[in-house]
Amino acid sequence: MSIVGRYGWISTWWRVRRRRCSARTLSKQGAWLSYWQPDCDFMIGRRRFLTGSALGLIAVAGLGACEAAPSQYGDGGQTGTVPDDWPEWAEQPDAIFAKAADLGERAVSLAEFGAALDGETDDRAALERALMSDAPAILLPPNAVMRLDGQVTVTKGFALLGGPGARIDWYGSDRCAILVRPADNGPDSYVHGIRIDNISVQNRADGENAASLINTYNARGVYLTRNRLNGVSLAVTRHQRQALGLYKTGAGSRASDPAVLAGFSSRDFDDLSEDIYVLDNLVDYGRYQGSVLRFEFARRVVAWRNIGNYAKVSWWGGGARMKEGGAPEHLRRARQAYIADNEFRHANGGVYGNNGQHIVVARNRISDMTDVGVDFEGCMDCVAYENDIANIANFPFATFYAARNIEFRDNRAFQDGSAEKNWRRYGKGRYGSQRALYMCALRSAGFGKEQDAISIRFLRNRMEYTGPLVGACASSYFGDLVFEDNDLINVCSDWRYRLTGRLTIRGNRLRFDKQVPEPVALIAGAASETLIEDNVVTIGTALPQGTAVIAIEAMGRQASGEIRNNRLIGTPLPIMAGATVNNYRGEIEITNNQASMLLLDPEVTGRVAHSGNSDLAGFPLQVGPLNRMAPRYPVVG
Repeated sequence: MSIVGRYGWISTWWRVRRRRCSARTLSKQGAWLSYWQPDCDFMIGRRRFLTGSALGLIAVAGLGACEAAPSQYGDGGQTGTVPDDWPEWAEQPDAIFAKAADLGERAVSLAEFGAALDGETDDRAALERALMSDAPAILLPPNAVMRLDGQVTVTKGFALLGGPGARIDWYGSDRCAILVRPADNGPDSYVHGIRIDNISVQNRADGENAASLINTYNARGVYLTRNRLNGVSLAVTRHQRQALGLYKTGAGSRASDPAVLAGFSSRDFDDLSEDIYVLDNLVDYGRYQGSVLRFEFARRVVAWRNIGNYAKVSWWGGGARMKEGGAPEHLRRARQAYIADNEFRHANGGVYGNNGQHIVVARNRISDMTDVGVDFEGCMDCVAYENDIANIANFPFATFYAARNIEFRDNRAFQDGSAEKNWRRYGKGRYGSQRALYMCALRSAGFGKEQDAISIRFLRNRMEYTGPLVGACASSYFGDLVFEDNDLINVCSDWRYRLTGRLTIRGNRLRFDKQVPEPVALIAGAASETLIEDNVVTIGTALPQGTAVIAIEAMGRQASGEIRNNRLIGTPLPIMAGATVNNYRGEIEITNNQASMLLLDPEVTGRVAHSGNSDLAGFPLQVGPLNRMAPRYPVVG
């Protein structure tokens, strides 16, 4: 049969359109952008977001229907211009979809392998015969319904393509519908060339079956595109060393990487799964929680233009704790990943994982999570940019354990306080304090004494809190932290935490227009080397006695700091300088700032040089004694 009769609809269904700035893109972003106030005073990446009038034109489509039209998920597989940041190592989407169309020309109907395709008969034996055959591709014919009562095991590459209206009904209790592993079950063997395109799946099983459409072990060249799943996850990809029980997370030590003990190379990455593409899929898991993609011990991974309802993307490249392979000298085995232009909601996290390296998280829309938005745990050389994140129970942006050369830039985070009840709404998923007021967080968790293990930058982000309290940043140990050119609305930038490394808070714009329930420091640091400069704080409401516009605390005898060229507008507040150690011998310089007063702890009085400071009327700033340092807000639960 020709492609016109069997699979040719694919070449005309997906239209060539540029993803950005289309009417479809506006419609798709509406639900997410409705979280943000249409205040264009702030800019990210020097580009303005939609104005209120544009938002008024947006119509939002639901996620529930498995038979969603193409415009309701991903980009409908549309080819055309890819984002400017598309990885050099990645295959082009045009080529991926063209290959699917080419295979459609030569696909063999599943009915030819004995499948009843009536929705009543278990067709797993026929599916297994088909996928293990030499056919170039297998077609689930238009409007056919294939019932599967259990798992199918495949030990070779295959292509499974779906016609319009075709569907798989899943009745099984296994962890996946299709299991892929090497024929010899060996740790160094791989299965090449796996493709599933335009398949709809409906979970019909009784109870809360936690199934995926496909689980792979040692797979290379995996293409999962334009699929629509209701009640099941899409994919989990793991390594044979896990399946064989060779990899044991707790078997290592500071000096011994559990992955190396399991047989992974200590020098290179040629033993990983690789080249995994997950494009334009819709996963509506329907309850807490499933996955669009979970990849473990893999490299060159793309997750692009997917939608996950009660679903997320996560990775595992080894344990992030010190004795689990997280020591900075050990290799990171989830690497070269591009996770972009997706939408995730109602899970524990949007995009997160352990021991990743060279991972890009870009332009995703993430909301209503019980733990985190974007989280790098034990990761190195990773970046998250232009993501919109709203209502996260713990932290929209976070790092845990080692976090070397991590950058969050040009993102937007919004908290209204409602996420603290997410776990109750979902019936599970309680993580940490879940106060729904933090914007970003560092959790060093055992790496406080590791030199240069934690270096993080927050650049040009917008963070807004509208809940009953004020928003906050949760600090922990860091070697080097840069917080620069961010816009904060009712959010404190207090990074005090014991004696940390180098801290730079520069060029940020803070605005407060709601009551604060207790004294706080709006900007604060306590590092070995602290620089607070060129920040502007605008206050449009009265704040409690004891609040500081800027606070610096010396937590080491030789700690040093500079506070310079900062400006306060509105409610008068003092600058505070103090020490938590006796016999302080460092130096603090406070110059050319605007505040209501300069308050000095007697412990630091002789070690502070101050000049050029003025009050809000322009008169020289008065200096007085500090009776009580503004407390850190809030204490992390």
